[in-house]
Amino acid sequence: MPAIPELARILELDRFSNTVHIVETNHQELDRLLRAICDTPFGDNLFFTENWSNWQAAMAEIVRLLHNLAGSVATLINHCSFLYGRMYQVSGQFPEYEKEMTARFAKDEVIQFVQAITNHCLHHGTPPIGTTMRVVDLQSDKFEKKVTLTREDLLNFEWNEAAMRFIDLAPRSIDLRQTLDAHRKSIRSFSDWFSRRTRILSARDYQAVNEYVSANRETTRSL
Repeated sequence: MPAIPELARILELDRFSNTVHIVETNHQELDRLLRAICDTPFGDNLFFTENWSNWQAAMAEIVRLLHNLAGSVATLINHCSFLYGRMYQVSGQFPEYEKEMTARFAKDEVIQFVQAITNHCLHHGTPPIGTTMRVVDLQSDKFEKKVTLTREDLLNFEWNEAAMRFIDLAPRSIDLRQTLDAHRKSIRSFSDWFSRRTRILSARDYQAVNEYVSANRETTRSL
């Protein structure tokens, strides 16, 4: 199919789904590790004194995956900005972009908190991630395990306003899985909004490509 301008623009928009996939995959990888620590015999073994080195390795892997996640979300935002500037800014087709980006990303407390962890790692050292265990039923050896951040340990750092609001409202022990579940929902909502909006704005391009494909299909059949 020849590279008609409408097709080129559609393909550029469709590549945004690759960036969304990278973010989602990073969420999945981090979630798998947290579930393994909290919900499996592997995680139970980490709490034994003789497995201290394995526990440390698991915490270090969490930090690495958090860094990957925050980096991929930053890439997602940059990709949005690139598409907006390239396809809509000059024409003024997307007037709500800046306001929505601020509301959905810059002011989202959980997104900003998770993003700021990267800066914490780079400029202040890795955040003090740990684990807690609570007895649910001693008779049947049931325990509730969590990977956590202690709120007081995070205060000696220059967080942005939205991230600081998250910390101020957080409990003393911040459940990382719960936080990342909320982060995932916010990022999905943000990505879905951007994809849906750009598809509407580019409806004529999609229509032009569909008409071109249909016309050439009929031409091929008639030959």
